[in-house]
Amino acid sequence: MVETTTNGGGGEHVTGDWFSVPELRLRDHHFTVPLDYSLDNRTCPKISVFAREMVSVGKEEQSLPYLLYLQGGPGFECKRPTEAGGWISKACEEYRVILMDQACCFEVLLRFKSM
Repeated sequence: MVETTTNGGGGEHVTGDWFSVPELRLRDHHFTVPLDYSLDNRTCPKISVFAREMVSVGKEEQSLPYLLYLQGGPGFECKRPTEAGGWISKACEEYRVILMDQACCFEVLLRFKSM
């Protein structure tokens, strides 16, 4: 079930349904947030931020600490896992691993800078 929440800071958070790849459970998160929190939320441009949450199968409802994985750099992607393996397998046993779509965030900022 998709869940949408809003907060007093002018943002919105949409949480997707859980889905599976071998040995992992994943769900997508979409955030709409002000580009500049120092401006009036009603008139400030908004940007969309995407993140994917990963846990080991059976740990979806457990209270786990978060691990934000920032990978790559300008021009490099953050590969999306298709199965548990390597560091992801171990990390997802003990953490909620969050993969951010950094490339998309950077593109959005460039668009606003050129306005």
